[in-house]
Amino acid sequence: MEIYRIRNAEGEFSTGGMSPYFTKKGKVWKHLGHVKRHMSQMSDRELLDRYADCEIVTYQVEETISGVVPMMGFINGLRQLEIAKAEEAKIRQESYEKEQRRKQYEELQKEFGFATGPIAPPPPPPIITCYEDEM
Repeated sequence: MEIYRIRNAEGEFSTGGMSPYFTKKGKVWKHLGHVKRHMSQMSDRELLDRYADCEIVTYQVEETISGVVPMMGFINGLRQLEIAKAEEAKIRQESYEKEQRRKQYEELQKEFGFATGPIAPPPPPPIITCYEDEM
């Protein structure tokens, strides 16, 4: 398998795209046609300005197996990650809602003049007793 990079005179590689610049890593193209397509995005003047001192470097990559992961283990790992993210989102949402209720409570206290502590229950109604001889 071959891959391609565009290298300038300083040994840095093009990042590709519409406004390429050069870095130590740059971009890797998997097909020579993709390099041609990248270059066709620019006018002749832009090509000369950016790539006059450059060269296309071809690398031969040997494909070797570096590891194997059973598919079910991979899928289960993804599911566990999704569950953990959902739990974190739920905790964040609950915390946010609680903070919003606290703020609303403080605003109501300011608006209606509530005491800052717990609200005391109203006093019990008076007990009225009537005797038959008073009627």
